[in-house]
Amino acid sequence: MRSADLIELRVELEPAFGAFDELNRSLGFIPMIFRSTDAVLSTDSEKPSIFTGILNITIPQGTRLPETPVTPGGVVPVDCQVNYFNKAVGYLVGDRIRGIFEIEQEFVFKAGGVSPLSVRAFGQFDLQII
Repeated sequence: MRSADLIELRVELEPAFGAFDELNRSLGFIPMIFRSTDAVLSTDSEKPSIFTGILNITIPQGTRLPETPVTPGGVVPVDCQVNYFNKAVGYLVGDRIRGIFEIEQEFVFKAGGVSPLSVRAFGQFDLQII
Protein backbone atom coordinates (compact mmCIF):
# COMPACT_ATOMS: atom_id res chain seq x y z
CA MET A 1 0.00 0.00 0.00
CA ARG A 2 1.36 3.42 -0.90
CA SER A 3 0.44 6.74 0.69
CA ALA A 4 2.03 10.16 0.01
CA ASP A 5 5.04 8.58 -1.76
CA LEU A 6 5.68 6.20 1.12
CA ILE A 7 5.48 2.43 0.93
CA GLU A 8 3.36 1.32 3.87
CA LEU A 9 3.39 -2.16 5.39
CA ARG A 10 0.67 -3.28 7.77
CA VAL A 11 1.90 -6.30 9.71
CA GLU A 12 -0.32 -8.48 11.86
CA LEU A 13 1.58 -10.82 14.13
CA GLU A 14 0.04 -13.48 16.27
CA PRO A 15 1.06 -12.87 19.89
CA ALA A 16 2.82 -15.64 21.77
CA PHE A 17 -0.15 -15.77 24.14
CA GLY A 18 -3.60 -15.45 22.58
CA ALA A 19 -4.87 -13.74 25.72
CA PHE A 20 -3.01 -10.60 24.61
CA ASP A 21 -4.61 -10.47 21.14
CA GLU A 22 -7.70 -8.46 22.09
CA LEU A 23 -5.71 -6.15 24.38
CA ASN A 24 -3.04 -5.53 21.72
CA ARG A 25 -5.71 -4.66 19.14
CA SER A 26 -7.54 -2.31 21.50
CA LEU A 27 -4.30 -0.48 22.37
CA GLY A 28 -3.22 -0.10 18.74
CA PHE A 29 -0.34 -2.59 18.63
CA ILE A 30 -2.10 -4.60 15.88
CA PRO A 31 -1.58 -3.97 13.06
CA MET A 32 1.99 -2.68 13.26
CA ILE A 33 2.54 -0.02 10.60
CA PHE A 34 5.89 0.54 8.93
CA ARG A 35 6.70 3.16 6.29
CA SER A 36 9.59 3.57 3.87
CA THR A 37 10.55 6.47 1.66
CA ASP A 38 11.42 4.02 -1.14
CA ALA A 39 9.14 4.25 -4.16
CA VAL A 40 9.71 0.55 -4.95
CA LEU A 41 10.41 -2.33 -2.57
CA SER A 42 14.02 -3.49 -2.99
CA THR A 43 14.78 -6.94 -4.38
CA ASP A 44 18.50 -6.55 -3.58
CA SER A 45 19.70 -8.04 -0.30
CA GLU A 46 22.76 -5.76 -0.50
CA LYS A 47 20.57 -2.61 -0.76
CA PRO A 48 17.40 -3.44 1.20
CA SER A 49 14.47 -1.13 1.86
CA ILE A 50 14.35 0.49 5.29
CA PHE A 51 11.03 0.77 7.12
CA THR A 52 10.28 2.56 10.38
CA GLY A 53 7.29 2.76 12.64
CA ILE A 54 6.56 4.89 15.69
CA LEU A 55 3.72 4.30 18.12
CA ASN A 56 3.00 6.26 21.29
CA ILE A 57 0.11 5.09 23.44
CA THR A 58 -1.11 5.30 27.00
CA ILE A 59 -2.17 2.23 28.91
CA PRO A 60 -4.68 3.68 31.36
CA GLN A 61 -4.72 2.91 35.04
CA GLY A 62 -7.20 0.12 35.67
CA THR A 63 -6.49 -1.75 32.40
CA ARG A 64 -6.72 -5.48 33.06
CA LEU A 65 -3.73 -7.46 31.79
CA PRO A 66 -4.39 -11.13 31.05
CA GLU A 67 -2.66 -13.93 32.89
CA THR A 68 -0.20 -15.97 30.80
CA PRO A 69 2.20 -18.82 31.58
CA VAL A 70 4.96 -16.22 32.13
CA THR A 71 3.06 -13.25 33.62
CA PRO A 72 0.69 -13.06 36.58
CA GLY A 73 -1.72 -10.62 34.90
CA GLY A 74 -3.65 -8.12 36.96
CA VAL A 75 -4.70 -4.49 36.87
CA VAL A 76 -2.34 -1.69 35.78
CA PRO A 77 -1.93 0.46 38.95
CA VAL A 78 -0.91 3.76 37.22
CA ASP A 79 -1.14 5.29 33.74
CA CYS A 80 1.77 4.14 31.59
CA GLN A 81 3.01 5.89 28.44
CA VAL A 82 4.49 3.40 25.95
CA ASN A 83 6.78 4.72 23.20
CA TYR A 84 7.69 2.26 20.43
CA PHE A 85 10.24 2.73 17.69
CA ASN A 86 10.37 -0.12 15.19
CA LYS A 87 12.86 -0.51 12.36
CA ALA A 88 12.81 -3.22 9.69
CA VAL A 89 15.35 -3.64 6.91
CA GLY A 90 14.30 -6.04 4.19
CA TYR A 91 13.97 -7.01 0.56
CA LEU A 92 11.44 -8.77 -1.65
CA VAL A 93 11.91 -12.42 -2.68
CA GLY A 94 8.91 -13.70 -4.66
CA ASP A 95 5.86 -13.17 -2.42
CA ARG A 96 7.95 -12.73 0.76
CA ILE A 97 9.79 -9.90 2.47
CA ARG A 98 12.90 -11.03 4.35
CA GLY A 99 15.22 -9.12 6.62
CA ILE A 100 16.03 -8.00 10.14
CA PHE A 101 14.20 -5.87 12.68
CA GLU A 102 14.88 -3.91 15.84
CA ILE A 103 12.30 -2.73 18.36
CA GLU A 104 12.91 -0.19 21.12
CA GLN A 105 10.24 0.24 23.78
CA GLU A 106 10.15 2.80 26.56
CA PHE A 107 7.62 2.53 29.37
CA VAL A 108 7.10 5.76 31.31
CA PHE A 109 5.01 5.34 34.45
CA LYS A 110 2.86 8.29 35.52
CA ALA A 111 3.64 7.93 39.19
CA GLY A 112 6.20 9.79 41.25
CA GLY A 113 9.46 7.98 41.88
CA VAL A 114 8.98 5.21 39.30
CA SER A 115 11.83 5.13 36.76
CA PRO A 116 11.14 4.54 33.06
CA LEU A 117 11.83 1.06 31.74
CA SER A 118 13.47 0.46 28.34
CA VAL A 119 13.39 -2.78 26.35
CA ARG A 120 15.16 -3.65 23.08
CA ALA A 121 14.52 -6.65 20.87
CA PHE A 122 15.91 -7.68 17.51
CA GLY A 123 15.84 -10.59 15.13
CA GLN A 124 15.11 -11.82 11.64
CA PHE A 125 11.80 -11.89 9.81
CA ASP A 126 10.33 -13.68 6.81
CA LEU A 127 6.85 -12.34 6.00
CA GLN A 128 4.47 -13.56 3.33
CA ILE A 129 2.64 -10.86 1.38
CA ILE A 130 -1.11 -11.49 1.21
